Amino acid sequence: MGIFNWLFRSKQVKDMLRALDELRPLFDSSGPRIAFNGIMQRLRAYIIEHPQEIRENLVRHGHQPRISCLVAMVRITRDDLASGHDHIYRGILSMVGESKKSIFEIAMQELEKATVCTAEVRRLRSQELEDAIAEVG
Repeated sequence: MGIFNWLFRSKQVKDMLRALDELRPLFDSSGPRIAFNGIMQRLRAYIIEHPQEIRENLVRHGHQPRISCLVAMVRITRDDLASGHDHIYRGILSMVGESKKSIFEIAMQELEKATVCTAEVRRLRSQELEDAIAEVG
């Protein structure tokens, strides 16, 4: 990313990109590491390509950049895993699929710590993901 690209981004986009970079250590263990760079690249591209949506999310709705990044990671990983693309057989995930599942779980735990969701909601979302994984592949 060039210096001019960085200078001409909105404050909200810069805040989101910083928050995304600050989340990296959470996902640095061997489980999530396999898929994290791909998820991060997709999320970074989305943030850069949709500055108006990012601004609205942060300014109008008052969401924190870190929370917005975690929610986006949950959505991306959930959608990917429910698609069947990361399965080696029905209900059995590939290594990349297991990595995405780890990212999902870590992001949900962080959202619970931030009181964005409750433990019950986290368990419910995890069970929904397990059910989706078992159905596709």
